[in-house]
Amino acid sequence: MVYYTGQTKMTGLYINGLIKCTEAIALPDGNLVRWLGNFDLLTMRDYCTKPLATTSLIEQLHQQQLGEAEALYLIRWCLQRNILSTADIKGNWELGIGYGAWGIETTDIKSG
Repeated sequence: MVYYTGQTKMTGLYINGLIKCTEAIALPDGNLVRWLGNFDLLTMRDYCTKPLATTSLIEQLHQQQLGEAEALYLIRWCLQRNILSTADIKGNWELGIGYGAWGIETTDIKSG
């Protein structure tokens, strides 16, 4: 299970030849990001406002024309940057950098 934990900030982004004031995701290092390649990372917020099974997220990413390897890379990238975090089935929140079921290292810090 994963859920969205990214923090957004309003910033000026260069879009289609214009600078527009819009949302971007603040990374732990202070940088701001909106896209990974052609993928709008704010889509992850839309998909994962509540804990979502990783397999369900992958299915939704398939609808965005991402293959399985791309979807797994995207999930891993988001977990490593605290845009997504993991949640266990019992509803206890785990903040981590990965999702073990996909062979990604995890660091579990549980509360509740």
